[in-house]
Amino acid sequence: MKVDKDDSEFFRSLGKALLALVVSAIILMASFAIYCMTLSPEGANTSHSKTILGKQFKTIMGTTAITGDALEITDFKTHNDEKHALVTLKTTFSASNYPLLSYQFEDQHAGMRINLIWRTADNPRKLSTTPLHWNPNSSSMFNLAKLANWTGKITEIGVHIVGG
Repeated sequence: MKVDKDDSEFFRSLGKALLALVVSAIILMASFAIYCMTLSPEGANTSHSKTILGKQFKTIMGTTAITGDALEITDFKTHNDEKHALVTLKTTFSASNYPLLSYQFEDQHAGMRINLIWRTADNPRKLSTTPLHWNPNSSSMFNLAKLANWTGKITEIGVHIVGG
């Protein structure tokens, strides 16, 4: 088989493309490993998960109804000219074991703000909060590990909804 100038240029270009593909794959794998270690203080080997169903929450403010495993907010309480609903769950777990939150809300109305709230054993009188964003008909993820107050033993979590 005779290799002419056009063929050798093709093979050189093919070699460069394959080398670029291998380098890209290595960079992507390294980036993914760093990303996983950044999300969790213990790194990518942490495999704790906890599922909390809507029906497990206790209504503090507003009116709710349970439909299957879901909790439906049927009415809000007016406070300071805004409508509020608050549901919480007494619990005990280590914040570091749960750096990511996956959640799903349905039928959010325009102007409604949804906040995750929690208390810790170290400071049970302090209520920490962070806004959650809503994606219709799909789950959302939130990196709790980046929050300064998501530390120690979590003793209560909940959802505070303002608007309605």
